[in-house]
Amino acid sequence: MNAQRKSLLTLAVVLIAIGAGFWLWNARTAPAPDAQTESRQDEADGAASYLSELPRVPVTDDGNATAEATTQPQPAAPAQETNASQVRGNATPSEQRTDAVVTPDFVRDLARLCATNYHPPRTRHNPSGGGITTLTFKKLNMHYGIELTGLRTGSRDVLEGRTAVLRHLMSPIVLRTVYALFGDAFVAALAEEGIHQTREFKAPEGGYAFRALTAKEAENMLDVYAAMVREVGSTFRAFAKRRDLVDVMERYSRAARRVTDAYGAYADLEAQDAPAKQLDRISAEIKKALVERDSMRATILSMASPKKTRKLLSEGDVMDIATWISRRLTTDKEYINAIGAIASLSEELAMDLKGFDTTALAANAASSPAPDGASATAQ
Repeated sequence: MNAQRKSLLTLAVVLIAIGAGFWLWNARTAPAPDAQTESRQDEADGAASYLSELPRVPVTDDGNATAEATTQPQPAAPAQETNASQVRGNATPSEQRTDAVVTPDFVRDLARLCATNYHPPRTRHNPSGGGITTLTFKKLNMHYGIELTGLRTGSRDVLEGRTAVLRHLMSPIVLRTVYALFGDAFVAALAEEGIHQTREFKAPEGGYAFRALTAKEAENMLDVYAAMVREVGSTFRAFAKRRDLVDVMERYSRAARRVTDAYGAYADLEAQDAPAKQLDRISAEIKKALVERDSMRATILSMASPKKTRKLLSEGDVMDIATWISRRLTTDKEYINAIGAIASLSEELAMDLKGFDTTALAANAASSPAPDGASATAQ
C-alpha cells in the first residue's frame, strides 16, 4: 500500500474520531463495556507517548454542547507530540486482517459522505472560484447519529454503541491499525465517488447544466480536504500543547451557564409582571454574563492556530474542537495519546492528498458504472 493511497484513510480516522465524540454531546454517558479494545497499559507500552497529567473536568459550549457533571479541575501538563513515523512503527501484528468495529461498509459510506459534500467552483451551490466542502463535525453527528452505518458496536443501544466506537478508536495503535487495514479500500472509494459525482455547472451560454466532475476537479476536491485536515491537525496540535485548556473550558462553560440562567430568570420575572427595577437588575446581570462568556471564548480562540491560517474552519468549528478534546480528556486522560496522533497524522495526510493523481481513475470511470448507491446529489 503506497503512501498516497494509504493517506486518505487518515481522513476517515480523523473524521471517525471527531464524529464519534460529537455523537456523545447530546446526553450524559457512562463508559460502556468495550470488549474490542486491548488494555490501556498495553497500548501505552506500544504507542508513542503523549501522556500528560490532565484534569478530569467537563466542558460545555453554548450552541455546541450540553452540560455534563462537574468535577474539580487539577493542574495539567501539555501533550508531548511525536512524529507520524513513530506512530506508524507501532502497527498491530500483520496477521490481523479485520477490525472489531470499523468495516468496509463504513469506509464506503464515509467516502460517499465526503464526496457528496464537495462543491466544485462555478456550480449552482458554489458560484465562487474555488472548491468548498460543506462537511462539518455536526453534519457527521447527524449522519451517524442513529444507525452508525458500517460500525460494529456490540450493543443494540445506540448510546452504548457510540461510546464503544469512540473508546475503540481513541488509541494510536487502533488508529494505525484501521489505517493499514482500509487504506487501499478507502482511497479507491473516495476517488471513485468523486469521479462519479455530478453537479450543476454554470454553462457558457447561460444557466446551469449537469455533468460529472473531471479528473482535475476531483483532484481539487482532494486539495480542499487536504487544507481542511491540515487546519484540523493544526488546531488539535495547538490545543494539545495547552496545559490550561481544560480549566479554561470549564470557566467558559460556567460563564455560558450564567448567561442561560440569567435569561431564564428574566423570562420568569417578565411572565410574572415583575417591577421594572427587578427586570433592570436581571438585565444588568445578563450583560455582565455575556461579557464574561465572550471574553473566555476569545481566550480559547486565541489558543488555537492564528485566524489568518484558517480558511475552512470557522470560529464555531474551533470551539467545537476545543470542547471535543476537553471532553475526551475528561473521560480518560490517556486519550491524549490519540489526540497527539491525530495532530501528527493530519499533517502527513494533508501533504499526501496534495499529490494524489486521479487521471487514471477518471479514464476508468468513463467506461464503468457508478458505484452501488452512489449519489449524484450534493449535500
